[in-house]
Amino acid sequence: MSYHSTDGRHFLGWRLNPRGRIEVIYDCADGERQVFEVTLPRQGDEADVTVALKTAVAGRNVLASLYTELTARDIGIERKQACA
Repeated sequence: MSYHSTDGRHFLGWRLNPRGRIEVIYDCADGERQVFEVTLPRQGDEADVTVALKTAVAGRNVLASLYTELTARDIGIERKQACA
């Protein structure tokens, strides 16, 4: 699933990496890209990540909202890559 902010400047999406782990991708119109690997809680599933991304992309500060939404759902997040 992927989402764009209403102003079109921010993108959040998720994918499965080759190891079967979920990665969240953040892209900004200014060229910033970050990739995060997330760890679901024992009782969690991909739907939790989808809801967190959908909520976060509507936030004023998308990255801060992403961290807030994922941690509120007990989903671990680790930055894997940052590209300028």
